[in-house]
Amino acid sequence: MKRGDKIEQNLADAMLSGRVQADCSRLRRDVPSWSKLAEQQQAALLSFAYNVGAGFYGADGFDTITACLSEGRLEDVPAALLLYVNPGGPTEAGLRRR
Repeated sequence: MKRGDKIEQNLADAMLSGRVQADCSRLRRDVPSWSKLAEQQQAALLSFAYNVGAGFYGADGFDTITACLSEGRLEDVPAALLLYVNPGGPTEAGLRRR
């Protein structure tokens, strides 16, 4: 697919579902504290992964969020997520809500 292509809603839904399932599987595998997270916390990380890529954990540029998650400092995760908000960008409000 390329930019501008149109697809049917059922295909779009299937593609989204597949992406979310794949991202969730990767986070479940990679993030050591995943099972300790509340459903809402998992959803926030899944949303983050959807925007930046599910391979963020342990990747260059994601040291703070990786450290919080690997060290079990779950109370620090919300502040760490705010480090990845692009001020003034079109997605700022949504990123801050997450």
